[in-house]
Amino acid sequence: MNRKFHWGIAALIVILIAAGGFMYWQWSSVQQLKEEVAENDKLIGHFHADGSFHEGPHEEDPSRDDLPKQETREVPETKPSVKVSKEKRDAPKAQPKKLYTGPLTFHVELLKTNPVKALRLQTEERGNWAAEWIPPFPTDDIEAQEFAKAIYLFEYYHHTFGDLFGTPEYEKETRIYAKASGDMSRMEETIMSYPYGARKYDLLKLTWPHVDKYVVSDSKGNVNSHPSEYFGNPETRRQLKALGMWDY
Repeated sequence: MNRKFHWGIAALIVILIAAGGFMYWQWSSVQQLKEEVAENDKLIGHFHADGSFHEGPHEEDPSRDDLPKQETREVPETKPSVKVSKEKRDAPKAQPKKLYTGPLTFHVELLKTNPVKALRLQTEERGNWAAEWIPPFPTDDIEAQEFAKAIYLFEYYHHTFGDLFGTPEYEKETRIYAKASGDMSRMEETIMSYPYGARKYDLLKLTWPHVDKYVVSDSKGNVNSHPSEYFGNPETRRQLKALGMWDY
């Protein structure tokens, strides 16, 4: 009985010693960890709220709560100002040329000697966009001169038709207008049958005074001169003619 009691006391002492050793090991480990953290704080340091750097462990900055709070304001969006010179401000704006609606001049003598020139003058008088595109055909170009005369008469009587209604001159002008219209249509049909080339398109330019500009313009509004003996780059014309591309 006494032997069993002594063995029990001895076992309890061993257990207590083992537990004490384990607790001491845990405590020493924690202390070592704290020392390592403190050492790291010294090496790394930290920033305070005012932006300053401090070595050692981080502590609450007592001035942190006293810092004024930053106010946020919306800045209105502004467009860069563009300075315009006084000369540009005072410069008169270009006004589009108005179409002429008054009575047209009847170029009697030119219709006998140079109908192409007469057509150009009539087109200028009307303020029509096509005036600058009428080719300067020579006076001995019979086809061009006859076609220009028919177009001139058609345009003239088209704009004055009815002014002499009820007078003897009205019937006479009606006949001239009808003949000019017929001649113009017949000659235009013939010209349209010509092969592609400068001759064909230069003759068709004589009809431009009675067509809208967009008909002969590209998507940007630029007039397409097409093959031409009178418009465009002279060197390009020479090269194309040398290649035999402008038979007409």
